[in-house]
Amino acid sequence: MRLRLETALLGPVSAALALAACGDDFDPKSLLKEYRVLGIQAEPAELVVPIPGATAPEDAPVTRTTLTAFDFDPASVGAAAAGAAPPTYSWTFCTLSKGSQGEYGCVEPLEEHVFGGNGPSAVFDLVAQLPVLLADFCTLSGAEDCDAAAAMAAMSGGLESPISPLPIQIRLRSGDPVSGQVDAVKTLNLYLPQSPERACFPPVPNQNPRIAAFKIGGLDACPRAARKEGCFLAAPAGSPLLTLSVELEEGSTERFQAGGYDEETQACVDVEAEETLFFSWYTTIGEVEFSYTNAETLENRLELPKSFPADRNGPVLPVRVFVAVRDGRGGVDVRSGDFDLTEPTD
Repeated sequence: MRLRLETALLGPVSAALALAACGDDFDPKSLLKEYRVLGIQAEPAELVVPIPGATAPEDAPVTRTTLTAFDFDPASVGAAAAGAAPPTYSWTFCTLSKGSQGEYGCVEPLEEHVFGGNGPSAVFDLVAQLPVLLADFCTLSGAEDCDAAAAMAAMSGGLESPISPLPIQIRLRSGDPVSGQVDAVKTLNLYLPQSPERACFPPVPNQNPRIAAFKIGGLDACPRAARKEGCFLAAPAGSPLLTLSVELEEGSTERFQAGGYDEETQACVDVEAEETLFFSWYTTIGEVEFSYTNAETLENRLELPKSFPADRNGPVLPVRVFVAVRDGRGGVDVRSGDFDLTEPTD
């Protein structure tokens, strides 16, 4: 079992390195040969538990999010292992995780909870899962008379929570037994009600960065099912370097409140910060110049092989390229484009 990581708890570089590990040691980390999860997006990116008596728009609850796996299946480019089946998907969550030091297992005695079905997308419904979360806190408290229903009543009355946002761990296990299965782990933040003295700032949930355009050689990078005039469609083996470029929607880099309640001074600390966007680039054939870039480098270059790979037959081979943008707080967006690699020109 291989482990992939998609979490806001790691810094950008660490998360990118953890996501990249796969394949032969001698292959570039950006070369996709095996099944891989490139990222998990939650939309909306964070959840807000209803605050009792709140009427202001900024206090509006956000209680449902759709989780979507951006994955690569070798079969989609004609490179599946013999006997490989379509990927399967299994979604679970853990109320409190031990993190990387504990191989992302749940804090004992908690266990993972199944949710969301068996497809590449799943809905996490806070209203449906709140009794489960509260029961887990009862379990952690060790109190014999702890009652989940009573805990829920306390929550609806403004239960003070020392952990806000609460980092729920989402785990996706996907792939197939032949090509291999992977675990992808993502943090989903829940903003919980706070006591008045701790409620320094109203919760402002993170927004996912948005890719407005992805281009290959100056033309649109289009999924194969949506290819049309104006898309980059084909290139012969041995072509000059192809420029890859990405454009972001305005507002993709957010300023956010990094301060909060300081336990030592028992006062609110006002600290604003700005997201640092970083990009991961992938290809199924050839080699990208940079596996990772930041917001100052929105271009990359793809070098195609001079001939078809030894294990692939022509006269046309499908190629897929991806770019993923992450904001370091759990927000992510991914785009892909397909084109055909053709026989070298004389």
